[in-house]
Amino acid sequence: MLFRHALALLPVAALLTASASQDELEPFELTPQDGYFVAEGTLVPETGAHIDRVRRDHPAIRVLVMEFVPGSDDDNEYLGTAWKLHRDGFTTVVPGDGLVASGGTDFFLAGRHRIIEPGACIGVHSWEDAGPPAYQATDVPRDHEDHEDFLDYFKAIGISPEFYWFTIAAAPADRMHWMSPAEINRFQMSSTPVPDSGETAAQRAARCSSRAEGD
Repeated sequence: MLFRHALALLPVAALLTASASQDELEPFELTPQDGYFVAEGTLVPETGAHIDRVRRDHPAIRVLVMEFVPGSDDDNEYLGTAWKLHRDGFTTVVPGDGLVASGGTDFFLAGRHRIIEPGACIGVHSWEDAGPPAYQATDVPRDHEDHEDFLDYFKAIGISPEFYWFTIAAAPADRMHWMSPAEINRFQMSSTPVPDSGETAAQRAARCSSRAEGD
């Protein structure tokens, strides 16, 4: 089972305690607002059914604002749901005070039109298979079958496979790389290029890590 861990966003101290678990992260919730949906929480196996129910009640909405979607607990569960949003022409937005990371970043990319506002935090890292023995994406060759679901997904939504290879090399599964505007623009993640803020990598990491921890 492949994971892009939302746990990578937890403080190191929390990762060292027995009480810190994926179950403690808030599950994904889609809330209708005035003409758009707001998304918050971790993508879980029940997310697809939840989104389908909410969309049935609000069929005209085609905008998804991702306030805080830090990851998933099983990547293979949500890719099909994300594809449906792409098929149906959704616009996806990460607001300036928002955060997507890990599987949440993959989910955001399903938008036909994508908006990343200045200040938004966009996190990527490798996936991990729990095994046993456990291994990460960079531990297997590029032609390994475990890469196929992700490569097929990115191809279907029009994202270069080079983005996938970038993400798995950017940080191990228990860490997070916070993307710079230049990196975001390199992979055309936002339909409107994100301006350079002048922020250093260290400043961005500190700011986004603090946001991830709820500070």
